[in-house]
Amino acid sequence: MASPVTPSNGRALSITPGARVLKTPLSDDTIWKRLKEVGFDEESIRRRDKAALIAYIAKLESEVFDLQHHMGLLILERKEFASKYEQIKASAEAAELKHKRDQVAHLSSLAEARKREESLKKAVGVEKECIASIEKALHEMRAESAETKVAADCKLADARSMVEDAQKKYMDAEAKMRAAEALQAEASQYRRAAERKLQEVEAREDDLGRRTSAFKADCDAKEKEIVLERQTLGERRKVLQQEHERLLDGQALLNQREDYVASKSQELKRLEKELESSKSNIEKELRDLNDKKSNLELTAVIEREALLNKREQEFLVLKEKLSSEKSLEIQKVIANHETVLKTRKSEFEAELEMNRKLVEDEIEAKRRAWELREVDLRQREDMLNEREHDLEVQSRLLTDKEKDMAEKMNFLDGKERSLNAAERDSELRRALIQQEKEEINKIKLELQESLNYLEDKKKQVDCAKEKLETMKIETNELSVLGMKLKEEVDMVRAQKLELMAEEDRLKIENAKFETEWELIDEKREELQTEAERIVEERQAVYRLLKDERDSLRLEKETIQEQHKHDVELLNHERRNL
Repeated sequence: MASPVTPSNGRALSITPGARVLKTPLSDDTIWKRLKEVGFDEESIRRRDKAALIAYIAKLESEVFDLQHHMGLLILERKEFASKYEQIKASAEAAELKHKRDQVAHLSSLAEARKREESLKKAVGVEKECIASIEKALHEMRAESAETKVAADCKLADARSMVEDAQKKYMDAEAKMRAAEALQAEASQYRRAAERKLQEVEAREDDLGRRTSAFKADCDAKEKEIVLERQTLGERRKVLQQEHERLLDGQALLNQREDYVASKSQELKRLEKELESSKSNIEKELRDLNDKKSNLELTAVIEREALLNKREQEFLVLKEKLSSEKSLEIQKVIANHETVLKTRKSEFEAELEMNRKLVEDEIEAKRRAWELREVDLRQREDMLNEREHDLEVQSRLLTDKEKDMAEKMNFLDGKERSLNAAERDSELRRALIQQEKEEINKIKLELQESLNYLEDKKKQVDCAKEKLETMKIETNELSVLGMKLKEEVDMVRAQKLELMAEEDRLKIENAKFETEWELIDEKREELQTEAERIVEERQAVYRLLKDERDSLRLEKETIQEQHKHDVELLNHERRNL
């Protein structure tokens, strides 16, 4: 047996989680306090087996916990039953409301059916009255239709006699109308023929007028053209004479230029020969310079200076000669010679201070300059040849122009002859136009006479037409009267048919009313059966709700009694402890 534990140590019992019987949420101090409150003596309890007591207390506590657990389950079940009760109560109230609505709808439908029944009864009474009034009106209308039929027959007989008279008159009028139409057709033929002839005459007059105006315009235009062409021919002749004179002057200038060019070419050839001789002399001098080298440089320079002075004098003489002729091209050549001589003079002056190599380079440069001058001279010769060719072309063009002018003169002479012939033709045409005008005037007089005759015929036809129109109006009035009588008879027949149709319609509506009344009776029976079924369902729901309430009340009472019993047992056990 385990030793008792004092409350002062405060150590709790070691109870495993799996052993629910020994499990307690209270500590030792609380247990000792409760025992003291109950009346147990601490010393006497200490002498007992404290562990067994605590185990028993734990067992009791676990039972209390079990009872509380059952109480919680019972409370949950109670809540579920309460919610179910509320649902059943709500469904019962909804069913009751639905039943009330159905009852109200049923009552309203019954009231409507009664109202409809009353209205249908009233409608049936009204229909009966209408049928009686319609039958009375039918009798009256039949009597009236008989009277109108007799009157219509009389009127029809009168109308037929009038129509026959009108037809006879119409036949006579048609015969007269045909005769008038024949006369009118004949008159229209005469009139169309006269109008056609008049149009032809007017067209011929217009054509003649157009031809004369066109001929006059052509004559005026041709006269103006001839005058202008004569003026242009005179101007062209003057121009041709001036051009011919210019050509002669140009030919003389060309001859002078050719002579001048020939002289200049001879001079250029001479200058070329001199240049070639100077080239050869320069080459000889170069060879001498190469042989003598530095010893003969001074002597060669002196000789060259002398030669240059001589050349300069020669060029000055040539310049004086060429300046008298005033040639631009030779002046350019002389200017080039002067520049070349100046350069050569400067080069020779520089050669005195330079070595042999520089002298050779200068000679090469001079050679190139001479070659360039040769090329320039050749280009100038080509330009002179081209100018000669251009002058030849211009002379050919001038000869061609002279030929064209001769041809144009011949053409103008032919035109003058054709204009004279055209003037003679125009005079003949004028005579013909005058004859045609006289013929047209005669035709106009004949047309005027035929038009007067046609006017008389037209007046006769108009009188016949007026008579025919009056006859047509009378026949139309008679036909309108006949149509009115027919329309009145048709209206009476249509009214009779409408009354018969109205009677049939009322019979059909009466049959429909009877069928609807039967349907209303059937519907009333169905509504009564439906109301009885709803009452039965309502009573069944009430019974079910009452049973549910009784069962819930019994369950509640049993749970309360069980709870009270459990509490009493617990208190009794505690007292025993």
